[in-house]
Amino acid sequence: MVRSLAGSFLLGLTLSACELFNKLDDVTFDVTLPLDFVIDEQLVSQNPVVYSDVAILDATDDPEVAKYKDKIREIRLNKITYEISNFAAPGAVSFTNGSLKLASGETLVTASSIPLQNTAETELTSTNPAGFNAFAADILGDKQVGVNLDGTFSETPVAFTLTARFYVTITADALK
Repeated sequence: MVRSLAGSFLLGLTLSACELFNKLDDVTFDVTLPLDFVIDEQLVSQNPVVYSDVAILDATDDPEVAKYKDKIREIRLNKITYEISNFAAPGAVSFTNGSLKLASGETLVTASSIPLQNTAETELTSTNPAGFNAFAADILGDKQVGVNLDGTFSETPVAFTLTARFYVTITADALK
């Protein structure tokens, strides 16, 4: 019995030491991955216009991610922000029922109403933890993920660039 307990203890200690040793060469870093949606809706309408667009976020566009591309063990999405630039419209336009979703349909964030104008970077706070986890799992595979921008313009025409920024923490095996 004592020999069995001692053996179990040594085996547990050895497995813990191996796991600890494996993590010693890990490197963890934060990066911001930008994704631009260039909106140029020329339809003239005084009524609401439903809008949808998809873009591919390629994490390897960031040089630090590219450096560790084949060694990444974990990606964690911490927050998403947006910035609006190059805004042009003949009147006041709002974007309602907005969302960023994965191509698989999982919602990342929502925004009930955003008055469109050039803006500084703003954090999107209506987040979906399950969507954040799905993003991390999807992008870990081939370092790319499709992102949909959906919502409704109060009227059109409208043109602007919406830059979504994905703040992630990456853990990679530096010696692998």
